[in-house]
Amino acid sequence: INFTHQGQCLDVFTVKNHITVKGIEDNEILGLAVFPNPTSLGYVNISSRTSATINVSVFDLLGKQVTKGSVINDKFNLPNLTTGIYIMKLTQDNAISTKKLIIN
Repeated sequence: INFTHQGQCLDVFTVKNHITVKGIEDNEILGLAVFPNPTSLGYVNISSRTSATINVSVFDLLGKQVTKGSVINDKFNLPNLTTGIYIMKLTQDNAISTKKLIIN
């Protein structure tokens, strides 16, 4: 299929090369920081470039959700998590990021 634009004949392939496709990395939380990590404090500090609420779900390595909640004053409590490795799913507006979390 050909299209004519400003007197030039363009095929579909050429048109597709000029389309910007939003990838997964474009939907990550900008400026996300999670610290200290590893932690033994019972909490982590979480911040990003915006002030919108950050929601957190924490999963064990078998995929079972072990806690969830929202970041309050840049702090997320990790009650009753035993020593080990966890995966954090963080969401803010339409952005999603995942981070490995280590509890000592």
